[in-house]
Amino acid sequence: VVAPGHTPGSRIVIFEGIIFTGDVVFSNSIGRVDLYVDKSEQVQMRKQMTATIKRLRELFKTLPEDWYICPGHGEIVTIKRLFEINPFFK
Repeated sequence: VVAPGHTPGSRIVIFEGIIFTGDVVFSNSIGRVDLYVDKSEQVQMRKQMTATIKRLRELFKTLPEDWYICPGHGEIVTIKRLFEINPFFK
């Protein structure tokens, strides 16, 4: 799934029961948008990340709650737990 925002080429990969989100979605936060672009591009990256999180929120609502979210850093959580602890998915 194309998921721009953290970087222009960010992707998440979905398999049966497990979602690899890289640095786009963490258990309790989302990826930064200011690391790999100039200040002039950060506004656009924020807009892309906002749209990506909105799409992922809707997508994750359609998937079983016991599927795992595996971020590039930090705790692995279920979709249910993600919606409980991540303020961007509440």
